[in-house]
Amino acid sequence: MANLMKIIVPVHSFVDVITNSSSEIFVSATDSTVAAAKEIVNNVLSSGGSLAKCDDLFKVSLLYHVRYYDDGEEDTVEKEFDNEADAAKFRSENADKFGGDYDAEWNDLVIEAIDPTNEDAKKAAESLSSFFSTFNTWEKNN
Repeated sequence: MANLMKIIVPVHSFVDVITNSSSEIFVSATDSTVAAAKEIVNNVLSSGGSLAKCDDLFKVSLLYHVRYYDDGEEDTVEKEFDNEADAAKFRSENADKFGGDYDAEWNDLVIEAIDPTNEDAKKAAESLSSFFSTFNTWEKNN
């Protein structure tokens, strides 16, 4: 009897498994990303004995991007929004102009210090943003 090897590939989205040589991978932050980031920060603070919570020190949010593309560079329209409702409104208002199809849509995870005068909190927010930058990735491979 042959030995069988079992390989488990943890799939976190439908784009994890790529089956051809021309592929696009989009990784975008969601509300779950915000919750996970807050949980990690809360656990780090707690493990150091702090009573502070993530929301006491940082604003963790999503920045929504929508881009429409038509034949020329001059016809490309890209906008950023602080909430999904405004992004949806923009898509709806521009659907006819671009044939109803938008080129790309993604969300970035944004981490900001609540107190902009607190230099340590600003540095920590920058480090956290760098750590979570995985969710700000747009990769294309042809």
